[in-house]
Parts: sequence; structure tokens; C-alpha cells
Amino acid sequence: MQVTLDWDDSTDPTVAGYFLYRSLSGAGPFARINATALTTSTYVDTGLTNGVTYFYGITTVDGSAVESAIIGIVSATPRKPFSSRPQEPTGVFGTLSSTGVFSIVWTPVTMDVTLSTRVELASYRIYKSSALEGPFFYRDTVNPLLTAWQAPELVPPTVWYLVRAMDTSDNESDDSMRVEATSVPTTYAVSADETARVMFTGNDALAIRATASEQGEDIRIVVDRKSVEEQGTVLNSYEIKSFGAASGSEIKDIKFARPTVALQFRFAKGLRAPYFKPGTAFRYAGSTLRDVGIFWHNRVEFVKFGGKIDDQTGVVSIKTASPLGKYQVRQVLRAGEFSIAQITPRKIFTPNGDGVNDEIIIFLENPNDSVISQARVFDLTGAEVADFEQGIVAGAHGVISLKWNGKDRIGNYVRSGVYVYQIKSEGKTLNGTMVVAR
Repeated sequence: MQVTLDWDDSTDPTVAGYFLYRSLSGAGPFARINATALTTSTYVDTGLTNGVTYFYGITTVDGSAVESAIIGIVSATPRKPFSSRPQEPTGVFGTLSSTGVFSIVWTPVTMDVTLSTRVELASYRIYKSSALEGPFFYRDTVNPLLTAWQAPELVPPTVWYLVRAMDTSDNESDDSMRVEATSVPTTYAVSADETARVMFTGNDALAIRATASEQGEDIRIVVDRKSVEEQGTVLNSYEIKSFGAASGSEIKDIKFARPTVALQFRFAKGLRAPYFKPGTAFRYAGSTLRDVGIFWHNRVEFVKFGGKIDDQTGVVSIKTASPLGKYQVRQVLRAGEFSIAQITPRKIFTPNGDGVNDEIIIFLENPNDSVISQARVFDLTGAEVADFEQGIVAGAHGVISLKWNGKDRIGNYVRSGVYVYQIKSEGKTLNGTMVVAR
């Protein structure tokens, strides 16, 4: 790092040049930093350490090499710009012991946001809040050589923590993912405006750390608000992406063993006239009763997932095994009974393992949170071929998804042709056809 020094030219005609001196104290001792006299009135002092204060003085020298005393003591502290701040800590994981001690661990920060390894780390800082959305307040400072912290924690009430990295130039990193002080490890990725969050619990929270992830590195989950897409019945729009913390590369797909990753979207702040909230539903200009639902983009179109609605907090949520992608919170008509909401792709799919239209998904309105007693595939002779796999469960007022990958019960792809689906719930049977094409 460097300091640029500039001074006014001497008006004394006998002055032939200048010598500069540097010290770590205003009282000295000072050491000369230029070997030969300077004939210009600027100098760049390089090879310095960011965050350290340096003191400078100047002397004049005449043509006979007679040097004046040091005058004009000034100080300067070189600093890295905020645009080169440290990366946020990743791999953050919290555990609450049976004795009430909450511990946080994280992965060392070794790069800044420009991917330079010259981080010049000074410390880590722990922040705490009584609400997931914040505000977060300073709690403690941790030595930069350590990547763990613990403290007694009285629960309830539940509290949340995050970690930031600080460099020697007092540049603080962005927030780490947030951890909840509960007996079950819980980690959150939160959008910048605090309206969306992805919640990982238990093994899912472990699976995004380098020690357990398939990629062998910590996984950064980024939730971006897409406000430009919020028009008409679209209240909120988001995109959830993941990146390797060490490589910086985007990870296009992350799947968890079970649909236990919770997506939670706060929709109340996004409501616009002429909608208002009478009780537990939304009413449009005093006429049609409406509700909200989560929609997910399957790379072709948005499909309805529904969602469990918390009227007190204005949050709609689902649980999924594949949290990445584009999501929207929309105002929708409330379903009155168990029924088919959407089929994607539209009844024709090509299961062959190429990753394109390899499965068919039936989305079912499930306003009463009913249990499906049967979901099977038959051929046109009436022979049973396969069972549907149940996917996302969105809870009350939500949607159940059923998926078939085009294989029979022993794992072989079925022949091209027309197949029949049969779904039973609430004493009701839903039948229809779908086409397997090659």
C-alpha cells in the first residue's frame, strides 16, 4: 500500500532539493526514505501496511549539500478501499449445548471481494439480534487466527447471530448467513431487504459446509429481490442462487435428501391498492376473495406451489429439496377443494436422462392439507406401472406436487405411448392421461 505526499515548492532560490523522513511516531526517530534529493514537490511512498499511521517530515538541501532541520510533520494512514473489503465468513454453523452454551464456528476468510488473497484481516466480529430480520448489535470481537466463539445463552427467548470479518483498514465484510440459538442447528440465508429467507436445519445446515457438501467447499446462498418483475398480481419476485465460497463459481443445482429446506417470503409489505386484508384473506375492491401463493419457475413457466400462510406475520412458506431458482409470491384465487392446479410439461414428456422434460409433475390444490391415499400410473390395459413420488408439501392452503420420471417399478424407462394417472384423496378420484414420447 502507499501514501502520496505533496508540498509547496520552496521560494528560497538556494534550495536545490528535498529529503523526506518517515517515522511510526510523531516524536521520531525519523528515517530518510529517498536516497537522493528530490527536485519535484511530490513523492509516492510505497510498501506500507494498511491501517498503520505513518508520520512524515521534510528537509531542504542547498547546492552545497547543506540540509535544514526536519519541518512540517504530517501523518497519513493508508487504507484499502471498501470495494476491496473482506469476503463475508462462510460455513457458519451454530450449536446450543444442553448446558445452555451457544457455539459458532466458521471457515477462515482468506480472500477479499475482488478475490485477492491480500485480505489483511484484523478480526472477526460477532453480532446478535432478538429477531431474525434484525437489527443486529455488536456482541464481541474474535482474534483473526480463531474461527470459533461461544457464550452462555439463556433461551427462550430465541436469538440469532451473524459474523463479519474486519480488515486492518476498518473495512467490514457483508453479513454471514445467520444462525439461530436453538438445540437443532439452523442457518438462514436472507435477502438484502429482509423479505425472503431460506432456512436450513439439522443435516441440511451441515450440507452447505465444506466438510459435508458435495462440492467440497462452503456454499453461499444468495437471495435477490427482482422488484422490476413485481407487477399486477405479482407481489414479490426473487431469485435464489448458490456459489462455491472458495471458487466463486455458481452452482447451478443443489438437491437435499428430503423436502425440508424452508422458503419463507414476507408478502404483506408488498401489497398494493386496491387490495386490502380483511381478516385472513385478501379482497379485491370488495368483490372476489383472494389469497396468496408461491410460484416457482421450472425453466419453462411459473407453476403454482401454494404455500402455508401465517396471517400474523404476513409470511407464506413452503418446504422443498431443491431451493434454487426463481420464485414469485402472487395473489391467487383460493381453492375450495382438492383438485389439479397444473401439469408440467403439458401432459407430454420425454424421459431419457438428458435433463430436458425428463419427468412430469402434477400440482394439486390441497386447501384442507389432505393425505393422498393413492397416486399411481397405469397403462391403457389397466396394468399398474409405477407410483408417483410426492414432492413439495406446502401445508394448509397449499399445493402437493406428484412426480413421475417415466420409469416402471423396477427402474426401466417405459415405452412411448399414453398412460393414465389416478390420484385419490378426500374420497375423490382424479383421472387423466399423459403421453411419453421419444
